[in-house]
Amino acid sequence: MSSVILVTGASSGLGRAATERLARAGHVVWAGMRGVSGRNAAAAGELQALALAEDLRLRVVELDVVSDTSVDAAVAHVLAADGRIDVLLNNAGRMFVGLVESFSADQLLEQLNTNLVGSFRVTKAVLPSMRASRSGLLLHVSSVFGRIGSPLYGIYQASKWGMEGLYSTLAAEVHLLGIDSVIVEPGPFRTNVAAGGVTPADHHLVGEYGAAGAVANGWAAGFAGFMAQPIPDLDPSVFADAVLALVQAAPGARPARQVVGLSFGVDQLNALAAPFERGMLEAQQLGFLMAPRDAS
Repeated sequence: MSSVILVTGASSGLGRAATERLARAGHVVWAGMRGVSGRNAAAAGELQALALAEDLRLRVVELDVVSDTSVDAAVAHVLAADGRIDVLLNNAGRMFVGLVESFSADQLLEQLNTNLVGSFRVTKAVLPSMRASRSGLLLHVSSVFGRIGSPLYGIYQASKWGMEGLYSTLAAEVHLLGIDSVIVEPGPFRTNVAAGGVTPADHHLVGEYGAAGAVANGWAAGFAGFMAQPIPDLDPSVFADAVLALVQAAPGARPARQVVGLSFGVDQLNALAAPFERGMLEAQQLGFLMAPRDAS
């Protein structure tokens, strides 16, 4: 059975790869992106041409995750057209890279507004229809950097660690309503995510940081070199295939977290942390919230 799927940040990168893979698998896919008639007009046109050429149920919808009005309008449009949203792929995001001190408070807010608050806006908009149908799947694209720390990614990681806390909590709150909520933790992939970053407001501070400053100055070249390696797990198709597998998995049997691509050991970390997270629920006498649904 096909699902109605809304993908945010579908114009390029992981969102674009997942959008095409899901549509080719027979699902109804709404490719959400900002600037459909502006900055992303070319991407929107390519997806519309693909839908026509391959007879796919793939549509484009204007959706800017930093705008309540845009998010609400997009979700209302999809619901009016198809009557439901079975799956949300919360993928839209930006990556700010640099020394923590070199960013301004406003830039931190900008990073959080896209990755953390933006994903929350879309989740909040789709949940009423999922609650009404007592079914649905929420896929939140975090990162392996949402579980482990690394220099230069602190601002970005603040947004992804926030997503981890927010959506691990949400999973327990919606489970007995028939809704699965999964945190997807991709490793690095060959995408243009870094192009969505900003120059730190106080970039000149790299000169005060010695070796760490030198690393910051050389980051772009080092990152490009890493991505040029012939590593199969850097191909966005790996992410797209993993998303499709989660969509097609049995409701209630999906994992709390799914690492995709290069894991850097995060899959092992998740396995080690799971009993402690379950123990926290049990200690608060809340374990029943994650009980099998047929026992609820």
